[in-house]
Amino acid sequence: MTTQSISPAEVAPAQYYSRAEALQTLNQLGQALQSGNLDQAQADYADFQEHAPAPFQNGSTPAGQAFQALGSALQSGSVSDAQQAFEALAQSLYKQSHRAEPVSSDAALSQRASSSSGTSSTGLDVTA
Repeated sequence: MTTQSISPAEVAPAQYYSRAEALQTLNQLGQALQSGNLDQAQADYADFQEHAPAPFQNGSTPAGQAFQALGSALQSGSVSDAQQAFEALAQSLYKQSHRAEPVSSDAALSQRASSSSGTSSTGLDVTA
């Protein structure tokens, strides 16, 4: 499974949950899904959900809706559905964080992504 890169700017956690902790939890969730560990993915989802900002909890944004879809997929017990939902969440977060940023081409985006460091094995960008 290839996941979309998620940068710190894309996750705005609640005040009592640092951005680094949010990214770590999402990273762990992606790794659990990649390895097919449904129990760990469900635990990571619950951890993130407990600390997630309101848009994630109430589905008021596309990312929040994708997050809720991920929860439903995890609850159904389907790893493949959860993997697809996680990818949709990553794409939604990416789009959300880059809405206002003009991008001249996909090549420029790829160049920026490849020049950054801190990308995890799941493709989540955990650089600060």
